Amino acid sequence: MVRTNDVKSPIKPEPLVISRTFPAPRDLVFKAWSSAEHMKRWFSPEGYSVPEAEVDFRPGGVCAICMRSPEGQDFWSRGVYVEISPPDRLVFTTGGRGWRLAEVHRSYHRHFRDRRGRNPYDRAPGL
Repeated sequence: MVRTNDVKSPIKPEPLVISRTFPAPRDLVFKAWSSAEHMKRWFSPEGYSVPEAEVDFRPGGVCAICMRSPEGQDFWSRGVYVEISPPDRLVFTTGGRGWRLAEVHRSYHRHFRDRRGRNPYDRAPGL
C-alpha cells in the first residue's frame, strides 16, 4: 500500500501570490497591520467580527486573532512576526484551528509598494 507520505514528487510548489491595490498610502496600509485595534477593524471576512486580538508588533512578537462567525463560532489564528521592515515588508507565520482542517500553518510575506498614493499590496505565503 502506498501512503501519501511515501510518494516523492519532483514538482516544486510555486508560491501563490495575491495582489490587491488600496486607495491609500503605503504607510497607512502597513500601519493597519501594527496594532490590535487596527486589526479588529478589518481582519475578518464580511459578516464576521474580531472580538479579541493580541498584537506584539516586533520580530519574535505574537499575533493572535479571534474571528467570530455570524453564528457565534470562533476561529483563532496565531502566529509570530519574523521580519518587520516598515513600510515595505512584513513576514510572519500563522496557524489556526477550527477550519474543518485539523490545523493549518503557513509563513506569509507582505510587500507594500507605493504607486502615486495607491498601495499595490502583494501577499505571498512562503515566498
